[in-house]
Amino acid sequence: MRFIVLASFMRSAFPVLACLLTGSIFIDPQYVCAADPVIAFGFAELAGGDGFSAYVEANGSLYAVGNNQHGQLGDGTDITRSEFSYVTSGVNSLACGANHLMFIKTDGSLWAMGYNSSGQLGDESNASSLLPKQIVPSNVSAAAAGGDHSLFVKTDGSLWAMGGNITGQLGDGNTTDSSPFQRQATIH
Repeated sequence: MRFIVLASFMRSAFPVLACLLTGSIFIDPQYVCAADPVIAFGFAELAGGDGFSAYVEANGSLYAVGNNQHGQLGDGTDITRSEFSYVTSGVNSLACGANHLMFIKTDGSLWAMGYNSSGQLGDESNASSLLPKQIVPSNVSAAAAGGDHSLFVKTDGSLWAMGGNITGQLGDGNTTDSSPFQRQATIH
């Protein structure tokens, strides 16, 4: 049996929450000290999925740690990691689903990796991705990820959704999974 630990991750005096796989359960957040400071300028954003975590430094570098069964850490493998590893640079924001990770680069492009059984990566397939793949080339301003679905907003205010839809979570009036992404609404 695996247990998820909620820990307060600290590098160079900047806290980041991290969910780490371990054989123990901690009720209170725990301090985890890194031997070599990685964050030189602080962190900009953090997110957690089902047994994995990721953060973006203020300089745009993306790091991930934890469960990597479906490639959600974006390092080209399916090997679970107990230390944060570098993924890519130029990242503005991120969102973690249960077993997939999405991020928006500073150029407005949307990228995704990890589990894709319901089309939650939005790449017109159901194949998982061990590496980040570009989903939308530009004009993405926000992204969110659920268990097996994903959403993003473009700079024109349009809302797009993809992936699992068993309970209608894509907002398209049905319960059919969707990949590629489908326009759902315009946010005013």
